[in-house]
Amino acid sequence: MKKYSLLLAIISIAAIGYLLQPLTPWWSLTIIALLAAVVFQLSPSKGALAGFLAGLILWGGIALLQSQANGGLLADRIGAMLGGVPGSLVPLLSGLIGGITASLGALLGSLGRGLLRPA
Repeated sequence: MKKYSLLLAIISIAAIGYLLQPLTPWWSLTIIALLAAVVFQLSPSKGALAGFLAGLILWGGIALLQSQANGGLLADRIGAMLGGVPGSLVPLLSGLIGGITASLGALLGSLGRGLLRPA
C-alpha cells in the first residue's frame, strides 16, 4: 500500500470531498485532506502534493462543469468582480484556492501525525 499511498490519498480526498461538499462547509476539504494524510501516513511533501492535486482537481473540476453548464455567464461576472479577470480563468482560480486549502490540511495532518504516536 505504501507504493500507491499518494495516488490513493488523492483519489480518497477528491472522492470524499465530492460527496461531502454539498453537505458541509467549504473548509471541510481541509479536514478531509488532514485525515487522509494521517490515514495514508504521507510525508509532509507527499501530503501537501496529494492535498493540492486533489483540491485542484475537485474544486477546479466542479467550477469548470458549473461554468460550462451556464455558458460561462457566472464565471464572466465573477471575473469582472475580481477586477477584470477573464471568465475562463475563474475555474482555475477556484481550483487553486481548493488546492491550497487541501494542501494546508494535508500538510498539517502529515506534520501532526507525530503528535499521535505514543511516547
